[in-house]
Order: sequence, then C-alpha cells, then structure tokens
Amino acid sequence: MILFFNRLVNFLKKDKSYILKRLLQELLFITNRVKYKFPVLLIPKNITINRKKILLKPIKDPQEIGSIQVESLIHIANKTITNTFDLLGSGDFQFTEEIDWSKDFISGFRWENKYCHSYSYNDLDKNNDVKVPWELSRHQFLVNIAQAYVITNEDKYIAYIEKTITHWIKNNPFAHSITWACTMDVALRAISWIAVHDLVGSDFSQDFKSLFYRNLYLHGVFIQENIEVSDINGNHYLSDSVGLMICGHFFNQAAWIKEGLDITETEIFNQTYKDGPDFEGSIPYHRLVLELFFLGYISNIDSNYNFSEDFLERLQNMVYFVSAYRKPDHYVPIVGDNDNGRAIVLSNENLNDHNYLLEISNHLFGTTYSLPQKYFYHCWIKEKHKDVKKYEMNYKNKNLYTFPDSNYYIYKKDSDYLFIECSDIGLGGRGGHGHNDFTSFELSLNGTPIIIDSGCYSYTSNYKERNNFRSSKYHNILTINDKEQNDFVDELNLWQLKNDIKSKNIDYTSNDFESKITITHDGFKKISEKINYTREFTMNDNGFSLNDFLSTESPQDIKNVSTYLHFHHDTKLTQKTDKNYLIEAQGKVFSLNFSSSFPIEVTLQNCDISYNFGTKQKSKMMRVILKPNSENLIKGCNLVASVTKEM
Repeated sequence: MILFFNRLVNFLKKDKSYILKRLLQELLFITNRVKYKFPVLLIPKNITINRKKILLKPIKDPQEIGSIQVESLIHIANKTITNTFDLLGSGDFQFTEEIDWSKDFISGFRWENKYCHSYSYNDLDKNNDVKVPWELSRHQFLVNIAQAYVITNEDKYIAYIEKTITHWIKNNPFAHSITWACTMDVALRAISWIAVHDLVGSDFSQDFKSLFYRNLYLHGVFIQENIEVSDINGNHYLSDSVGLMICGHFFNQAAWIKEGLDITETEIFNQTYKDGPDFEGSIPYHRLVLELFFLGYISNIDSNYNFSEDFLERLQNMVYFVSAYRKPDHYVPIVGDNDNGRAIVLSNENLNDHNYLLEISNHLFGTTYSLPQKYFYHCWIKEKHKDVKKYEMNYKNKNLYTFPDSNYYIYKKDSDYLFIECSDIGLGGRGGHGHNDFTSFELSLNGTPIIIDSGCYSYTSNYKERNNFRSSKYHNILTINDKEQNDFVDELNLWQLKNDIKSKNIDYTSNDFESKITITHDGFKKISEKINYTREFTMNDNGFSLNDFLSTESPQDIKNVSTYLHFHHDTKLTQKTDKNYLIEAQGKVFSLNFSSSFPIEVTLQNCDISYNFGTKQKSKMMRVILKPNSENLIKGCNLVASVTKEM
C-alpha cells in the first residue's frame, strides 16, 4: 500500500498532458476488458499475409554455417524438444508433463489466468519472478527449432513448433494470462513467431496455419492498443513499436507499419546519445536495444518504407560503440543491469559476447569490423539494401575512445583495456537500469581481466540483492560515510535512484605513450558543500594507475572514506606488505600497490559477482579504508592505486 501511494504521488507530479494520456489509456484498458472476451470479433474474415520474408531467410546448404555450428544448433534443439529450458539462471529444467506457461518454475509460484491488466506481479515479499514465464513465452527458443528443421528437414522439429504454439494458444486466452501482462513480451513473441514463419512457415499444416495467422494477428491488435507509453520511454516502448511494425509488414497493415516506423525512428534519437550508447546506463541493454533497431531496419528491406539517413547514422554509431567496448577476451563490461534480454537469438554465443552485432553490421552496412570467430547471423538474416550508406565513425583519440555526449571513456592498446563509466544516471535521470557506478571501471592488462563490475543478479525475486548489486559498495568507486552515490528513493522502488550528481567535469589527454582521464563531480555535496573530489586514471605500457584526491574545509563532516575494488573470479591475490599485493591470473602476474601520505587499511573480503542474471559467483573484493586526519583533509589527500605488469 505504501509503495502504491508513493507511485501515485510521483504520478501526479508528472506533466499534465502525460497524466491525461495515461488516464485515457487506463480507461481503454477498462473498456477492453469486455471487448477482449470476444477476440473473434477483432479478426478480419480474410487475413492476407506478405509472402516475402520479413526478417530471416533459410540457409540453402548447412555447409554455409559449418559442421560445428550445425552440431551446436541441433544439440540445443534436441534438448529443447524435450521441454528442457535454461532461463535466467535456472539451469536445465524439464517440464515432465506439459509446459506450464504461467509458472515461475524456479520458485514454483504460478499466476492464475485473468485479464492482463489485473495483475500485480511485483510482489516483493515473495521470491517469485514474473520474468520467468515472460521469458519462456517470448518463444525465442522456437527460432532455434526452426533452424534445426531447415538444416535437417526432420519432421520432429516442425511438429514441436506446431504443438508448442497450439498448446500456448490453448492455455493463454487472448489478453487473459500473465503472458499478456507486458506488451513488450507480446511484441517479442510476435517477432519470434514471424521469424519462425520466415524459416519454415511454408511447411506448416493447413489447419495450423489458420490458427497461427489468427492468433498472430491478435498480437498485432493487442500491441497497437496497449503500447507501453511513459513520460520517459525506454526499451519496452521500443519493443512495442518494432513488434507492431513487423506485424504490420507480415499482414500488410499500413497503419501498423507507419505507427511502428514513426515511433522507432523517433526513439533512436530519444533513447540513444548522439555518439551511439543507449541512455539506460547499461551495456547489456544497449545490446537489446540495438537488436531491436536492427530488426526494425531489416523488416523494411524490400518494402516501400525507409528510415531516414539520420536514423542510419545513429544506428551505425550504436554499432561503433559495441566495437569500442568489447574487451580483449571478446566479452563486454557488465555495466548496469543485465537481465539476459534479447530480441532474437540465432547462434549459441556467450551472453556476454556482443561481437555478433558487428557481424550483422558487416552484413547490412558493409562495415569491416574484425571478429574473433564467425557467428553466422549473416547467413540467416535477409539481404541488405543494395545501396545502403555506410558511415565512418571515429571517436578514437590515439589509444583512447572518447564518447563525449554519453561520457564513456575506453582505453585500448594491444591487449590492455580500461572502461570508465561516466555517463548520466539511466533513463534520463530516473535510474532505470543504471547503477551507482559513476567513475567505476573495468581493467584488463595483457588480455587478462583483473578488475570488473559486479554485474546484476536479480530483480523482483530478491529485491535486497537487487539493491546490493546496484549499490555503491558493489562498484569500483570511492564512498564517503558509506553513503550511496545516488540515494535510493526507497528500498522497494527497484528502478529509480535519486539523481544526486548534478554536475561533472571530464578532461582527458592521450598520446602514443600515455592516456589520462580526470573526473570531478559534485555527488558528495549532499554530505557537505565543501567537499571536493577528483579521480584520475592513467594508462601506459607499464600498466594502470588510479588517483583519488579528496579535500574539504569541514573535515568534521567526514566519518569514513573507502575505495572499493572488485576482482575477476579467476584472480588470486597474495599480500606482500600492508600496501602491496601480488595478482595472479591466467598464468600472468601483476603487482598492486597503494601509496598515500596518511594511514590506510586494506581488507580483502569475499564477495558475489554476477556475469548473468540469476547466477552468482564467489570472488574477492578489496576495501581500502582511508584514515586521513583533519589537516590532511583540509590540505587535500591522495590515495594512489597502481597495477603494474611483472616482467
């Protein structure tokens, strides 16, 4: 009740035009409660479909993707047709009888079927997670089954597709189950169904085709009438628009195409910075949003609808950011939330490998990004426009990639790597999928990951863990008085933070030998207006250096100061002296040294890190407690941490 009241108060503070729009939408939800009981009235007597491929094309010869990829796809498909799924950290779970589409099979909780807008699914006092049935009902696993059928032509795969979709339709009446409660998931399911149809639809049985087309059409109707509009729109709104546009192309519905196209065109400028990164403060969500924009673009190939040149330039900026943030081990920094969300999956790449996005770009735009391996997305995706324009991006200053609009800074030289998070708090100052990680970083030397982000473990299934993983102490930053960098609105508000960092200044220099990034911000002004803080990063051929500088005219306001460092799980740390540690990782050795003109206390603690949603792994975290006296604080005190390569 308290959470509901707080949300109501926040809602009433919003723009009046938005409040009116939302109230009208709620009224529509009420009237649709009756209309949606008679879905047959929403389906045209004669449904016409587009005979062209909308998103994918079947490969002509399995040799296109190689024996290893074929073996992998078939292995996954054979496991899936036994109704065995690995979702959101569940590990392999098999439904021994029929799939229960309304059940969180991890916790065992089940939602009863009722009108989609009647659910209150964020029950934070329970350990269930509505993402489990939502993720399962996105039906992205069926695309893999369709690929297996294309490769083998074995009837068991197409039989499984027909059986599974028929069973889902029977158990999820139109707009009356938990799987209809989020329009984003309806849209992603529609995208999966259309992708499956692109690959194997011509071999569907006639009876199934009739059932399939009618229910897919209802998905388009539902998306159009239930678009998740907000005063600041994010990936849900984008998913809805792309899903609507793709449904529009499938059914030759010009109104759906135009509405979806207009929203998608607009949102690439609303939801990304000029230099490319997504505005939600999360690298994994950047991947999801880029996939969605890709699918929207692909659906318009061979149609009379086109995105603008500005759209294509921004889209290619998004791709360029991917090329910059990938690490020497080919994985990505897990900055911000990571719920494993995807729009389409065509291979079995690691969830934290985003290189396939570069392969899609090479296929669609003729870019020439290097890849560590083939991902074979290009074999399944429709052919590109013949004369698509390729934009040349260059945000690199010597060895430093600088993204001045979004404020990400990435050092890459040979196999050394530093990613610095200096972007605004996510979702336009709301928090959203962003964390308390301003000035946090990830570090790799000699191709070896050393210091990493802690990741994201959970959402509603464990709200306390969610708050832990987005808190300041779970990131590689300096804290004062154990205060959060951006305060939580309250512990039950899982997607909002107070935007306490109002101003910042970032300077950098870079040449062939050394790069420096210096950052100041006012995030500690809530403790005292007289606190000044600067963080400086230095990278050169010898290694890495971090310099935290702190001063204040009111030292009595500072009770404690700590700098946190979180290490990759493969690292072994051995203490040599009170200020020197040996780091061993992947057969390589590094030296970690601290220096200061005042006492410090270094404690090495066990911690949890999460590489994927729903999974945790034990690692080590270092807390460096600074103990300056009043004179140090008034004059200004430094803590320097350096990681150097052992020769």
